[in-house]
Amino acid sequence: MSQEHEAAKLKVQMDIPIVKVLDEPSLPIVKSGPHRLLILIVVGLLASVTIVFIVVTAEVVRLKAQAEERRPYDRFRDQFSSAFPVANRLILRSKQPKSHEPNG
Repeated sequence: MSQEHEAAKLKVQMDIPIVKVLDEPSLPIVKSGPHRLLILIVVGLLASVTIVFIVVTAEVVRLKAQAEERRPYDRFRDQFSSAFPVANRLILRSKQPKSHEPNG
């Protein structure tokens, strides 16, 4: 009988869990993450900076292309005005807004 008693003691010791729960788990009171508001602010700022950069770059490229298109026209206008000064004054006078000259 003593052998059975010793075997039962050993069996009980084997059934005891190694890890003991000291405190019962509970839900956290303060949320620790993810910080959605911070992520939203950072992404919004990055998107805004990116959009401004794209718009400014596109405007610079557009203005540069427009300037490249205007150069031949400006050269032609200069050559035309030097070759035909009277005709140039007539053409420019009809296209320019009228100045405020006193009627006399």
